[in-house]
Amino acid sequence: YNTYTAKEKSEGKYLGVASGSQNLSASNPLLKKRLESDLKNFLNNNPSINKKDIPTDLLTSSGSGLDPSISQQSALIQIPQISKSTGISEDNLKKIIDKNTQNKTLGFLGEKTVN
Repeated sequence: YNTYTAKEKSEGKYLGVASGSQNLSASNPLLKKRLESDLKNFLNNNPSINKKDIPTDLLTSSGSGLDPSISQQSALIQIPQISKSTGISEDNLKKIIDKNTQNKTLGFLGEKTVN
């Protein structure tokens, strides 16, 4: 997934992997620190949302860090802030989410996701 050239690398412009996640284990203190920071930042920017209502996948990432899908709940909880930031009505955002929601695998595995 890296897109750097040999020249960029020799000039010091290559700073590592261009994509992917850190893959921190659940026992790694850095993961807990990052999650706490992300949670605090999210709550500060979304004061109307209760901590208990935040879906797990909104603060975590896939193993590769490249998965474009999020849970339907994660998409829906962001509607007010996205509407405020973009001027797109909440009704239109809901329609966009509904149009791009995929059902559970085989109708019962996992959860509904939005890509």
